[in-house]
Amino acid sequence: MVEFTLQKSEPVTGIVHSIHTQIPPKAFEFVDSSFKDIVLFVGGLTNGILGVGYLPLLAKALAPLGFGLVQALLSSSDRGWGTSSLKKDAAELAQLVKYLRTKAGKRNIILMGHSTGCQDTIHYLLHQNPTEPTLRVNGAIFQAPVSDREAFSNELPVEELDALNEEARAILESKGPKELLPQKFRELAFNTPITAYRWLSLMAQRGDDDYFSSYLTDEEFSNTLGAINLPFLLLYSGSDEFVPQTVDSNKLVDRWKAIVQRNGLSDWSQYSGIIDGATHDLGPQSDAGVDRVVNFIKNLSWDKN
Repeated sequence: MVEFTLQKSEPVTGIVHSIHTQIPPKAFEFVDSSFKDIVLFVGGLTNGILGVGYLPLLAKALAPLGFGLVQALLSSSDRGWGTSSLKKDAAELAQLVKYLRTKAGKRNIILMGHSTGCQDTIHYLLHQNPTEPTLRVNGAIFQAPVSDREAFSNELPVEELDALNEEARAILESKGPKELLPQKFRELAFNTPITAYRWLSLMAQRGDDDYFSSYLTDEEFSNTLGAINLPFLLLYSGSDEFVPQTVDSNKLVDRWKAIVQRNGLSDWSQYSGIIDGATHDLGPQSDAGVDRVVNFIKNLSWDKN
């Protein structure tokens, strides 16, 4: 049992699960390990253990439903994201899901992504989930699914970003995808060492991380969000500081809803949509966001065997 203390927060008690002794993936399970059903949370860029403020609130709200909360700790957590990839994250999540099912006795698992963790979540659903029964998750939650490229345009004009992308592409082609980019890229990437591949994955149009940009076509969204074939909840923050003013959030979410409904592989949850006043990590609307998660789970049918 491990206890962590956050600034301006009560101590949080839980259990650290370690599949391997020295290397990720690992997981932090909040408070009570007796729950068979869990939400498996995946954070965004720079998020480490307890790095998203609403997690203790979510854990407390899930308990009356018989659900626990487990935070995935991947090699991309904290500052590791700059040298990782969605493919690597998905492989580590697969190890973690299999461990939680076969070793930790978990039954129903809902995969929940925050920010870039939404990219991990949808990538897992599209590429990892259909393969092996022990790897399958039972549902998904996307909280703050935003475009990293569009978010970056808040800080840098598109023309400058595209010039940086061309420089990164030249380095990738001459030295390989794992080549670390010069210091100026690191300074723009939360002072994180970043490879040529990961920079382009996040910052180039239609890079591997580019799942939620407003410029993507309906056909492209149809092959991603529209291809999900299990229950999911999508929570978009109405005052997300990482969504530029050039993005019409209402129009974008309406497009996603229409595509999901047209494809018919999954229902658009009545609790999905925009949370007015919520920031990227829900912020002042944390209670409202957590309530939507709780209601989404309440209205699902679960295997109790």
